[in-house]
Amino acid sequence: MRGIERGKKTVYLSKRLPDTPVLDENGNDTGNLLISYDDCITVRINVKDASEESDIQAYGIGVKGLKKATVTAYEMQGYRVMEDDIAWIGVTPNGNLVKDDPTKPMNQNYTVDKVQTSDVRTVIYFKKIEGQ
Repeated sequence: MRGIERGKKTVYLSKRLPDTPVLDENGNDTGNLLISYDDCITVRINVKDASEESDIQAYGIGVKGLKKATVTAYEMQGYRVMEDDIAWIGVTPNGNLVKDDPTKPMNQNYTVDKVQTSDVRTVIYFKKIEGQ
């Protein structure tokens, strides 16, 4: 069953890629790792504040300040949401998908905190990133 379009928001999602070692100008490993993310996908889903009694029972008392989306596989276009994916809700990605880039920081504002999957639907809890 597809959700109605009214009330849906554009949400951008991205998965973390394997860490890449940072090399110095001589090609030697510096011991630092470059954290980057895959290209974003765009989905239109209904996102709301997680505050219902059922959310508190499923998630716990820490549900305040979280956003929740109940989606179908059709709405997610084959994208499998995982915990620690990053999301842009209410903002457009700035094109930077490398964490800790001082020249152009990433502008994602949520992370996927919890995913509950059943045969028919998936419930996604988004946690706001501090300072965003």
